[in-house]
Amino acid sequence: MALDRRQFLGRLTATLGAALSAAIGVPLIGAAVGPALHRDSAPEVALGSPDSFVPGVPRMVSFGVTKEDGYLRTTATRAVWVYRTAADEVIVYNARCTHLGCLVDYQPGAKTFLCPCHGGVFAAATGQVEDGPPPRPLDRLEVRGDGGQLVVRYRDFLAGTPDQVPL
Repeated sequence: MALDRRQFLGRLTATLGAALSAAIGVPLIGAAVGPALHRDSAPEVALGSPDSFVPGVPRMVSFGVTKEDGYLRTTATRAVWVYRTAADEVIVYNARCTHLGCLVDYQPGAKTFLCPCHGGVFAAATGQVEDGPPPRPLDRLEVRGDGGQLVVRYRDFLAGTPDQVPL
């Protein structure tokens, strides 16, 4: 069965319309759905040798965390407190206060972390709240040894809530 001119042009138009719709639609759907399927993984950051941390004296370590949002790449400065106990256990705290996210400072005389914003006080050895408005202890981060280096899996958590909610 031979196609007349009108049928041929109708089928050609439908085929080109379908191809054009797919060429435009598939990337649009990918752009809309893709971010929902992609989870940011927590970056792993090398902190140094365990021997470089003095037992009983917390030390702040700062580093950059790179985030990508579409074509935009930004680097944010983050910090952790590394506390090595006398028994050589290493505890790593996110350096942000759990109340409003301010950076906490170490007070060597009291052996506590102090939040300068609203007076939150945390025990250095445990991270537990000793005074002030923080709703939970300092956020502990996962740390492991890797080839003589301490490596932390850095995470930020939602401030102001009693539960530890990852961002």
